[in-house]
Amino acid sequence: METGWKERAIQQENIKDEAEPARAAYERQMGLDQDSAILAYREKLRTEAAAIIQSKNLPDFGETRTWMNDDLPEKNVENRLNPNLSILTWNIRNGIKAKEQTGYIKSIGTPDILCLQEVDIDCMRSGNKNIALEYAEALGYKYVAFTTARVEIDEEDEKAHKAKFPNSRREVDIGRGGGVIGQAILSKFPIESIGCIKLHKLWEDYENVTQIRARVQPTTGGRVAQKTKIKIGDRTVTVYNAHFDNVSSPTGRLIQYGQVAKDAENEENPTIIVGDFNTCGHGLGNWFS
Repeated sequence: METGWKERAIQQENIKDEAEPARAAYERQMGLDQDSAILAYREKLRTEAAAIIQSKNLPDFGETRTWMNDDLPEKNVENRLNPNLSILTWNIRNGIKAKEQTGYIKSIGTPDILCLQEVDIDCMRSGNKNIALEYAEALGYKYVAFTTARVEIDEEDEKAHKAKFPNSRREVDIGRGGGVIGQAILSKFPIESIGCIKLHKLWEDYENVTQIRARVQPTTGGRVAQKTKIKIGDRTVTVYNAHFDNVSSPTGRLIQYGQVAKDAENEENPTIIVGDFNTCGHGLGNWFS
């Protein structure tokens, strides 16, 4: 990694958290707010996550870090009033295949803005690297914004885990190595501000021990959508980078998309919504395949 990267403070947009109150209301309605097993497991996870965040100086769930590379020049904009723009979105699955993925992006032409999902920072499975900066370095991006979706907690070795969950996939379920995973926006143009929409998680609550996902994948946090405002010439473009739930019904994903769309309706700037929408990852999509 080159030395030109510096953390860069930018404007943070405060977006109201609707997900946590909805989860709490649901648990009260179902009587789960008094379930000692759920409460104890949630407290255990949050204590372990807080220790990881503090010891490694990482952003917590919904928090953002931004960087700028002083060694790279600004991209020239020929038509400042009506600039051209290219954008690409990719779920890179932790950046384990960074060399192949960045090589492919170079082969098709590096876009002005690259929106990534499942981006690791300081996780063992991806070499304890800042994957957002690794991709930015390889592809020549000057500006980077990362938002944490989950704090990964590595609590079991492979043999013990396989004994409990013989059908689990190692690269997903263990060996995370105590870091964070989230979304990143890489840009050749200045990122002026950033916000985070915490998406509803009633179908995929990693902190609810009664759900199989929580027992297989100990982690805190949830799904998020990044919101950035990017200056391109004399125009500002709002870009949302979302990662929707993959275990809910299409209705659940529509609810999450609705959160993003509702926020976007208030934008005066040209607006782009991209990401991993998980539209055919489960349900009928899997059945027909």
